Amino acid sequence: MRYNWIETSEPDGIKRKTWADPIDTPAHTGCCLAITRKHFERLGGYDPDLEIWGCENLELSFKAWMCGSRLEIIPCSHIAHLQRQSFTYSWLSKSQIYERNCLRVAEVWMDQYKIFYQDRISNLQNKLNIGDVTERKALRERLKCQSFDWYMKVVHTTDIYIPINTTAIGRITSMQDSSLCIKANLESSANDTIYVAKCHAQTGSQYFYLTKENQIRRDKHCMFYDADKEVIAREVCSTTTGQWEYRADNTIRPIGTDRCISLSNGQSNIIMAICNSSDINQQWNWSRKSLILT
Repeated sequence: MRYNWIETSEPDGIKRKTWADPIDTPAHTGCCLAITRKHFERLGGYDPDLEIWGCENLELSFKAWMCGSRLEIIPCSHIAHLQRQSFTYSWLSKSQIYERNCLRVAEVWMDQYKIFYQDRISNLQNKLNIGDVTERKALRERLKCQSFDWYMKVVHTTDIYIPINTTAIGRITSMQDSSLCIKANLESSANDTIYVAKCHAQTGSQYFYLTKENQIRRDKHCMFYDADKEVIAREVCSTTTGQWEYRADNTIRPIGTDRCISLSNGQSNIIMAICNSSDINQQWNWSRKSLILT
C-alpha cells in the first residue's frame, strides 16, 4: 500500500481541455494537499489511532472518494514541504509503524480487498495490534460511504493487477537452504535480474504470484527466462511474457523447456539447470493457494 506517481494522459478536449486543468487522482501523496477545515472535519479528520505517519494519506483518499468527495491534482499549483531533520516525538510502539497503520486502514475501508494486503505481510500481521476500529467503522456508516469495490471499479480505473485465481502465492523459499528466498529488486532499481537473498519479514520484494495465466508475477513485472544470457530476468507483464509451472515435485520451470530454477552449488545464487527432480537445489517451497474475493 504505497503511493505511486504514474504518467497522465494528454488532455482529451472534453473533460480536460488544457494541461492546466485538474486531474482526478485516486489518492494523494500525503505531505501535499489542500482541504478546508470544515470538510476535513466532516470526513472525520485523520484516524487518531494511526501512529506517527504512514497510510494516513490513503485513509483520507479512500474517505474522500467513497464518502461523496473527490481528489484532484492541480497541475499549476505550487506547494512546499518542510522536512524536519530529526523526529520531535517518540515512537508509540516498537512494531513496524507503517504496516500496522496500513492494516488498520485496510480493516476499516478496504472490505474484501483487505485480504491481499494482509496476505502480503502475513509474517507481520499476527504480531501487530491495530487497536479498536469500532469508531472508524461507525464513521463510515454515518457518512454512508460507498464500498471499496465501487472505488476500485469507478475511481481507480488505471490498470492494476488483482491477484485472484492464483496457483501459488508468497515467498519462494529454497528447500536446500530455508534461509534463502527468490528476490526481485524494487521497481526503481536498474537491476532486473532475479536472484536469491536472505528471507525477511517485509516480503514485498520476495512476494510472487503464479497467476492463472501461468506467469510468475510481482506487481506489474513478470519473470522470464532469457535463454541467450542464461539468466532469469523480469519485464513489464504482457500476454507474451514467458509462462512457468510449479510442479508437484516442487520444481519451477518455464513451460515447454527442460530447464529448472536451481540454487547454484556453494553459492547464494540461482541458475537455470537441466531439470532433475531429485536435486534438492531445484526444489522450492511456495504456498499453493488462491485468494478469493467474496
